[in-house]
Amino acid sequence: MDIINNPEIIWLIAGILLLLLEFAVPGILIVFFGFGALITALLTFLTGMGIGFQLLSFTFFSLLFLVLLRKKFMKILTGSTQIDPDEEFIGRKGVAETDIKTSETGRVFFRGTRWDAISDTPVSKGQRVTILNKDGLTLIVKPD
Repeated sequence: MDIINNPEIIWLIAGILLLLLEFAVPGILIVFFGFGALITALLTFLTGMGIGFQLLSFTFFSLLFLVLLRKKFMKILTGSTQIDPDEEFIGRKGVAETDIKTSETGRVFFRGTRWDAISDTPVSKGQRVTILNKDGLTLIVKPD
């Protein structure tokens, strides 16, 4: 049995190597190409399809798995308790270091850092504020 004459064996080996390579390269990306190669190996074994269809199958299934499963894998492997870094600001309290007028940017002190801040409601210097959102490096606040 010559391996070169058995494309399903080549796809099987490629799939296993790609799955193993995922452990060396972080990012949960290569694993989907490994799945694509394994599906292609199975389909090649069952149907005996030619190289053109093998490449099409590999590409199709790799991208399909990538699009459909990457977010789910990331959630499972990184934990569903992980939050968006911007969300840790929402609802927290700070203190206005300057007056914040509705059409101007002011400054807020939050967690040991001075931040640019905007507000739909005027805020006086020294007044406590609640952070509603974060837009880049600017906090969106409201007075307490």
